[in-house]
Amino acid sequence: MFNTRLTLLEKLKSKYNENAWSEFYDNYNSYIGAVIANFRVPASDIDDLIQKVMLVSWEKIPEFEYNKDKGLFRSWLIRIAKNVVLNHFAKQNRSANKMSAFSESQKLNDMDAVLAETAEKEWRIHISKMAWESIRNNYQENAQKVFDLVIKGCPNKEIAETLNLSQNAVAVFKKRITEALRDEILRLDDFLS
Repeated sequence: MFNTRLTLLEKLKSKYNENAWSEFYDNYNSYIGAVIANFRVPASDIDDLIQKVMLVSWEKIPEFEYNKDKGLFRSWLIRIAKNVVLNHFAKQNRSANKMSAFSESQKLNDMDAVLAETAEKEWRIHISKMAWESIRNNYQENAQKVFDLVIKGCPNKEIAETLNLSQNAVAVFKKRITEALRDEILRLDDFLS
């Protein structure tokens, strides 16, 4: 399903590898969108800003050199997203002619606080969804339904009654999938971070 991270990064550096860019977009667009949404960007602007982040990434990827000691690839993407959002707000404020030097400084501090607070949380959500989609088809339909209800927060007893299963069967499905999901999350997190 996934190329190795470094292989994908090398393919992206050529800029004109449509398959690599499609994979990159599929792997990161919803994460970038979730982080942008946490900056209190209007929902109507999020898709445009995701596209701008992708464009800037496309322009800057040839200069990117992966060094895990310096930081994660996703951190580089989020810095780009932050700058895109800042530019978006600055452009809006320039056109409205309302921003003072103090409010600009405060906005930057607020944005850093939002970024620090939400980027990791959004990454965990994103990577968990990707992991479930990656392993989902390894399980029979009943097991999939059980875990979909687990994700929604339903207790085992309610799941068992809803799906006409024993509570023991629900517990077994839940345990097996949770273990496989944990392994897949670790794999994807290592690969995509």
